[in-house]
Amino acid sequence: MQYISVQEARNADGLRLAVTAGVPGPWSESAKQIFGYKRIRYLPVAQHLNGPNAELQSWSGERNAPVAIYGGEAPRTRWSDILELAERLAPSPALLPADPEEAAAALAVCGEICGEWGFGWCRRLLLIDLTRTLAPVDDLTAGIQREYGYEAGVSARAAVRAAQVLELLAKRLRTQRDQGNSFLSGPQFGACDLYWACFSLMIRPIAQHLAPMPDSVRQFYSSPHPVLEAALDNALIEHRDLMFARYLNTPLDF
Repeated sequence: MQYISVQEARNADGLRLAVTAGVPGPWSESAKQIFGYKRIRYLPVAQHLNGPNAELQSWSGERNAPVAIYGGEAPRTRWSDILELAERLAPSPALLPADPEEAAAALAVCGEICGEWGFGWCRRLLLIDLTRTLAPVDDLTAGIQREYGYEAGVSARAAVRAAQVLELLAKRLRTQRDQGNSFLSGPQFGACDLYWACFSLMIRPIAQHLAPMPDSVRQFYSSPHPVLEAALDNALIEHRDLMFARYLNTPLDF
């Protein structure tokens, strides 16, 4: 991906999207896939994992990614705000149902995947815990980890919560199939399917030719956790593979 500088992004108009460079961060990958699916053009800005990102923070108020800035509007950093921006800029193809009640239900499922204390949040805590067993962390990294909710002993709770989400998604997929639907919400591809596809990379990465990530990152994401392995229904991975094959952009470019 050809990134522009923060200064170039400041001077540009339209949609600017700061995403994590070099690794498939699930929140960033989801944002890229959302705009890609809707064919909304954006200028990519690099955010560096565990870095100070001082220029990005000065511009957007955020050190983390993703950050979407459209024209002179306020920066959007929450997954739901970025999704809603995309739905406004390109209502079709829709990623949320038109019916408000069905849209609310779909957003609730999305929140279980990528919201605070959702699957991605908890898997990140487990991965942080793993890194701390492998090598000491510096003060900057330790501070970032605390911002993500990391503290001693949190991994046990995070594992249980992540497993609950996996079980919820598997149950929902089975229910949908029993009703003749092939997706996690409703009769067509939507935000739930997109978010699960991107966040599933944190536990079972797709093939290297589809996601050419460094070996160290692939091994890190693939690191098994017994509680999660017991909860992961292979039907979810099969569903993820189908979503990437039919609806999402590959190979991943980060």
